[in-house]
Amino acid sequence: MKRLSSLSLIFLITVTLSCTNNDDPAPNEITGTWESVEAIGNSQFFQSLIYTFLADNTYEALRVTGQQDTGVADGYMYRERGTYSLNGTTVRLVSADITMHAGSAYSAPSIDDLVPTGNTRDEIIEFRLNQDQTELVLDYPDCAPTDNCIDKHTFVKGSAFE
Repeated sequence: MKRLSSLSLIFLITVTLSCTNNDDPAPNEITGTWESVEAIGNSQFFQSLIYTFLADNTYEALRVTGQQDTGVADGYMYRERGTYSLNGTTVRLVSADITMHAGSAYSAPSIDDLVPTGNTRDEIIEFRLNQDQTELVLDYPDCAPTDNCIDKHTFVKGSAFE
């Protein structure tokens, strides 16, 4: 009888330990700063789109410009701030604050010179990370043929402008 009690106790402990709550949410794979840099036509300038996803589920998107020969950012075209949420392989971006450069200049010299647009964004975007999580691909939803849309955009982890 004593042996049966011991076996029952071992069984109960094993079942209890195997049933502990291990449903902790997965770490937020996209947390961090992601950047995509491209030349502006055949000019000496570049533009960089930088997404920063924070652990508190807020994000910032910046589009900066600079000169290719120096690699230094010297202007701001766009800034967007808001919240994000993940659901499987999709990220939902809900912006509360979008600012852009105004006037005839291609970009504003300071981020403080950007002007509020009054626009907001609520968009669900497919995403994927490469195996070592150093490359993020955002696959934007389809849009109307006359809209200025991005299909897919590839970003690398980190930014020269952090």
